[in-house]
Amino acid sequence: MSVILFVSPDFSFAQLSKNDMRLYKRVLKQAEENFRIEEYEEARKLYQRADSMIPDNPATNFKIGECLIKGNNQRDAIPYLCKSVMKSTDSTLNPECFYYLGKLYHQSHFFNNAISSFTSYLELIKEDNPKFAEVKAEIATCKYGQELSQNSVVDSFENLGKIINSEFPEYSPVITADEQTLIFTSRRPGSTGGYYEVDNMYYEDIYLSEKVEGNWSEPVSISENINTPAHESTVGLSPDGSYLFLYRSENNGDLYYSEQNGTEWSIPLPIPGEFVNSKSAELSCSISPDGNYLYFSSDRPGGLGGFDIYVSKKLPGEFGWGKGKNLGPPINTPMDEDAPFIHSDGKTLYFSSKGHKNMGGYDIFRSRSENNIWSEPENLGFPINTAGDDIYFVLSADGKHGYYSSSRVGSLGDKDIWLIQMPVSKGELSLTILKGIVTDEETKEPVDAKVIIVDNQLKEAVQVTNTVGGKFLVVLPPGRNYGIIVDNEEYIFYSINKEIPIMSSFETNEIKIELQKIQVGKEVILNNIFFNTGSAELKTESTKELEKIKDLLKTNPQIDIEISGHTDNVGLEVKNKKLSLDRAQSVINYLIENNIDKSRLTANGYGSSQPIADNSTPEGRQQNRRTVMRITYVKM
Repeated sequence: MSVILFVSPDFSFAQLSKNDMRLYKRVLKQAEENFRIEEYEEARKLYQRADSMIPDNPATNFKIGECLIKGNNQRDAIPYLCKSVMKSTDSTLNPECFYYLGKLYHQSHFFNNAISSFTSYLELIKEDNPKFAEVKAEIATCKYGQELSQNSVVDSFENLGKIINSEFPEYSPVITADEQTLIFTSRRPGSTGGYYEVDNMYYEDIYLSEKVEGNWSEPVSISENINTPAHESTVGLSPDGSYLFLYRSENNGDLYYSEQNGTEWSIPLPIPGEFVNSKSAELSCSISPDGNYLYFSSDRPGGLGGFDIYVSKKLPGEFGWGKGKNLGPPINTPMDEDAPFIHSDGKTLYFSSKGHKNMGGYDIFRSRSENNIWSEPENLGFPINTAGDDIYFVLSADGKHGYYSSSRVGSLGDKDIWLIQMPVSKGELSLTILKGIVTDEETKEPVDAKVIIVDNQLKEAVQVTNTVGGKFLVVLPPGRNYGIIVDNEEYIFYSINKEIPIMSSFETNEIKIELQKIQVGKEVILNNIFFNTGSAELKTESTKELEKIKDLLKTNPQIDIEISGHTDNVGLEVKNKKLSLDRAQSVINYLIENNIDKSRLTANGYGSSQPIADNSTPEGRQQNRRTVMRITYVKM
């Protein structure tokens, strides 16, 4: 054997009187009963009382250690298990001491001690023991943990501190793309459900904190509509923060969603359709930035084993989802994969796994999709990952900050939420965050509106979101030209065009949008109407904007409009006026072809006579080349 065993003393029960011996036996019997019914703290106290009556008994010390482990005081168990080993003989040694010590040393990152303990355990059991294969795998995991721990991959990671964390568990953080709102789960006092006697902890509730001048505010219960006397846990958040996804234990575990309306959250509803929630458990999910794909974990039949990660595509309509597709290898393994997070780039998937090569428990991995093929998952390394469970990882849109829950050393409670400064190789993604506030042009009050993001090359809406209190946030991947339409039926829609180069770096743009009431004289620049150079022929990329004009006229049959064309001052003015008129007429022709009465429509071409910018610069000339819609008549 690789470990020296110490001969135990001859425990002399004769040292006890008959009465004390009867008491000793009653104490042990009661301790065994408390242990059997999982009252581990009461059992520990009784075993320690027995140990005070007959000190250094290896069997009693083993049971004290086992009570501490099962009562979630694992690190305190090591001295008792070591004493049990030291005071045992070869014939009285309990091999499980080495099994537990291996586990505890592993969790504490004492990898050499863990390997030694596990090796001793294997020498004491037979190969047909159910734990033999498990412990061999544990040894391999410890060796990999040793390797990873030699190379730290981050310069900075920090506990979010006492504002967010407490002595109770905090976990499953989700953040908005701009990192201004943090929502998480906690089992702290004040829980809606109170104290849960089954596991001697408080019920799960969901809390919300907002960043104020760079600091997180005191967390508050998110909403009476969401937190109930049962368990609620955060699992996902749309990038703009308008949809929250949560887990409830009904039906073996199902996924729900709640929508933010102004300052209120709606009562959570099960994710609709028959393909996401099943008779099995669905634990967590993440929605893609365009809102079209839902990644979720489930242990339903037909998977690779344990919990697997699936993806479901949004069906046409309001909020239905198609059949879940198992992501298969290389993402899933015969063991558990959970807590998927699809990044704002729509291509990078983060998840936790017990099946991929790891340091122990759940480790966090990432994989990128190129041409719908997932890359081999990459372990995020140490100290992001530890020997414990590292799970529920989310990444800021710029790729610089990771938030996740961990039970690592330094936590205030059983689990805490941590912030990591991500290494350059794993961060700095090319994305643009567009944040806007929509107000009434006259009153300056916030206006709720629908924000439609159109990929002008694809000629289709790739994102649709609603403002919350007049505010919106969208994430735009690079290499595309986007049309952004802000719409409220009581107002003239607002049109924005955004070109994002493929090699662009991360940036945040903030815009203020003032919507105009439908009144005579009000006008809007049609920034997503496109023509071929020097031509009045409409490009197909104009389709969505043209449809929006048509919809406005059909929804408001009482209005007439003028479409006007404008040019820069390059070239002959007579040609500019003709081109501008022809372009305006092309828009009118489209509307007539789509059943809009031509008597409601007027085309005008103003050439370069009405500039809105300096024609001496390329940027100014580009602004002057425009198509404008103006309200000319409103029937009262």
